[in-house]
Amino acid sequence: DQVCKMLGADAANATSNVYVIAMELQKKDMEKDMELQKKDMEQQKKDMEKDMELQKKDMEKDMELQKKDMEQQQKDMKKDMEQQQKDM
Repeated sequence: DQVCKMLGADAANATSNVYVIAMELQKKDMEKDMELQKKDMEQQKKDMEKDMELQKKDMEKDMELQKKDMEQQQKDMKKDMEQQQKDM
């Protein structure tokens, strides 16, 4: 009878220990997952910032080119007007 009680207690302890260990492992897995998700999000954020930086540079380049084009057009118009005045 004593043996059964001891075995019962040990079995109960073993079962609860297994349960506790399983919970710990699950908790660790969840923490690892969250860590990975956090890293992914940080990487996505960096990528977006890089993309925006590149877009900004492209826009600045475009603006620069447009500005040059307009200056060239103005010069051409000025030349044309001077030419027309000479022709008159």
